[in-house]
Amino acid sequence: MNKIFVASVMLLVSLLMTSNAFAVNVALNAAVSLEGTFFAARPATGWPSGSAGSQALIDSVVDGVFLPEGTQWDQNTLWWDEGFQDGVANRVLLDLGAEYFISSFHVQADNNDVYQISYLDSGSAAWVNVGAVAGWGMMTRPELFLPSTIQTSMLAITAVAGDGYYSLSEVQAEGAAVPEPATMVLIGTGLAGLAGLKRKKA
Repeated sequence: MNKIFVASVMLLVSLLMTSNAFAVNVALNAAVSLEGTFFAARPATGWPSGSAGSQALIDSVVDGVFLPEGTQWDQNTLWWDEGFQDGVANRVLLDLGAEYFISSFHVQADNNDVYQISYLDSGSAAWVNVGAVAGWGMMTRPELFLPSTIQTSMLAITAVAGDGYYSLSEVQAEGAAVPEPATMVLIGTGLAGLAGLKRKKA
C-alpha cells in the first residue's frame, strides 16, 4: 500500500510541475502588436545588398516556422530600420492569451544585432538577453534556458544594439499552461484523500 500511495502522490505532484519533456511552444499563434515606429522606407535594392525587401509580416514571428538559415533579413519577416525613435524603443509584443510557465526560448533574428526578451511579471518587465551573433541574414539563436521557470501572459522583444536594421522571423517560448484554481483544488483534494486513505489502512 505504501508503494501505491507514494506513486500516486508523485503522479499528482508532477501535474503541478513544469517539465521540458511536456513543454510546447506557448507563443504559437499569439496575438502580436507593435509599439513604436516600424517599417520606415529603405532602398528598393535591399540593404546592404540583395533583392528588395518583402512586405513586413507581423504574424510571421508566431507561425511556428523557422526560415532557412541565412535568409535575407527583410524577406518574409517582421523587419524595421531603427531600434529607437526619439529615444523610445520599438517593441514587438506577444499576448499569449493566458498564464504560462516558460522555461526556455528559441528566437530567429537578424544575425548582427542584439535583441532582448522581456516578460510581464506582476506589472513590471524583467529583461532577459537573447544575445548577438556576427554575420548577415537570419539565424536561429541557440536555445535560451532560463535560470528558473517564469510565469507570464505577455512577452516583448526589443532590438537594443546593432546596425539599425532589425528583423525577427520566429519567437518560440517553451512551457506549459498554469493550472487553473479549480484544477489546483482538485489535485489538493486528491492528495488529501490519498493521505486519509493511507491513515485508515495503517
